[in-house]
Amino acid sequence: MDFLNRAWSLNYIFYFCALPKQAEVLFITDHPGRLAMDFSLFDIKVSFAFPTSLKKETELAERTDILCIEEADFLQEEKEYDLLILDLEKVSVQNVFNKALNRLRGEGYVAFLDWTYSGYTALKHFFKNSGVFGRTISRFPQQRFLKFAGNSFLLEWQFFIEPGLAKPHYLVREAFKTGIPQNSNAAIKNLLNRIGVFYLLPHNQVLLLRKPNAKVKKNPATKIVSALAAQFVPNVTLNDTILRHILLSRTKVLMLDMDLGGKKYIVRFPLDPLALERLQKQQEILSLLQENGITFIPAQMQTRERLSFPYFIEQKIAGIKKQERLLGADRQGTTKLYEQIFPKIEKVHQIFGRHFVMTEKELNKYVKPKFRAVKKLLQNNVEMSGYLDQLQKYFYNTFYNNNYLAGVCHGDLKIQNCIYNSDGTLSGLIDWDMSEKDELTLVDVTSLLANAIRTRYFPKAPLKTFLLEVSEIPAEFLLEYKRYYKKTKTTYLYPRPALMFYWIDRTYKMIKYNTSVDENWARKEILPVLKRMNYFFN
Repeated sequence: MDFLNRAWSLNYIFYFCALPKQAEVLFITDHPGRLAMDFSLFDIKVSFAFPTSLKKETELAERTDILCIEEADFLQEEKEYDLLILDLEKVSVQNVFNKALNRLRGEGYVAFLDWTYSGYTALKHFFKNSGVFGRTISRFPQQRFLKFAGNSFLLEWQFFIEPGLAKPHYLVREAFKTGIPQNSNAAIKNLLNRIGVFYLLPHNQVLLLRKPNAKVKKNPATKIVSALAAQFVPNVTLNDTILRHILLSRTKVLMLDMDLGGKKYIVRFPLDPLALERLQKQQEILSLLQENGITFIPAQMQTRERLSFPYFIEQKIAGIKKQERLLGADRQGTTKLYEQIFPKIEKVHQIFGRHFVMTEKELNKYVKPKFRAVKKLLQNNVEMSGYLDQLQKYFYNTFYNNNYLAGVCHGDLKIQNCIYNSDGTLSGLIDWDMSEKDELTLVDVTSLLANAIRTRYFPKAPLKTFLLEVSEIPAEFLLEYKRYYKKTKTTYLYPRPALMFYWIDRTYKMIKYNTSVDENWARKEILPVLKRMNYFFN
């Protein structure tokens, strides 16, 4: 259940509810960790209700604003809410559910989280827990209007969530194709195909319902779809096929993948303030590139309608992102794909970069912060801190008084973040969410080299495994790598140290953007690489 335990993981719900300003939200949960959720992006007031059995929890004992509920005797206060979120994993919700509905406003919403592992069981539990009996599961999706405790509801959205969510992953709703192989005859596959839902791995389910009302306002997600359709693709009928995918990124962003009359767009909604900051920076950089004639990047879009919530739109670049066919069975196609990236990124670096000699001041700006972040994580481990000091000293000596370039930097440059045409020619560089307006361009060059080697010779190896096993630097990747330094008139960094510099930059970004890293992670992922660092310096 790793994903749903993350503080920000349910904020996407607010983009699918048409809530009024200063909406009242009641979060009924038996997960005290939900108190850490940041709702500052949304104009809402959130109250929490916990079962009395959790009263002794540390997080709850110190809070005077927390409601505690008995299953048989829900809330005594007469207060109404615009949204009820039922998030009970260990406590039965059967009694709570119907009584909570008495606190729901006339056009309110209910978000129901089912914590079971099976899609079939999730549907079954929903009816049991909500007090609806005698209804077959197969009839459920066709009957969009449901009645609970005398209240009518419309099933607005239905999501299945894979708990791990290691990479950007689908939030799935009705009318999306199943992910089960077509040659499978599994009963669950046939059921899900029939009702039009998606089944991947053991998952949780979120059902979002609202009270049916003809005057209900559009939610933020629907507003964006409508605004885009009206402005860029007139006369397009809004339907489920427009929203091709709904994804959640581990960088805390909700993404709508849209197809409007053959024109494709990505809409991004931030899920916490850090995500908003990154999206604003990304849009600023892409707009800057776009204004200066860079056409191989996603084009930033604006709608005429100005909405009160943060969102970002870009037009998708046409082509192939999954390049397995272009790489070939033996992955020898890696070299061709790799070599095409250098001229593109070099153009960006040259237009927006500045040349300088690395001084102490520049080291403190571009290099020291990376080591400082890693060292902070390792501050209680003397052995690792010692190794890191050696690594920092090496790069300080290597960079000092040499020539470098700083400017707009992609930050995560690799073949997998490129779009290619069917003939294997590069058409665009995507995924600029780690980009910086003022960064050492060396970050891009080392990232590109490291990931080309991984793609060709270590396709499934995690970064740590790659750095522990790599021995020879393939000559096939060195020609363009060397040529880049010559063209940009910057000091050449030898390939082995380059891999180490890529690693320290990547580790720094994992610490900066991933809240799940801790000392145990550092001991497992960082220490083995540090112990091998002398290999990269010889």
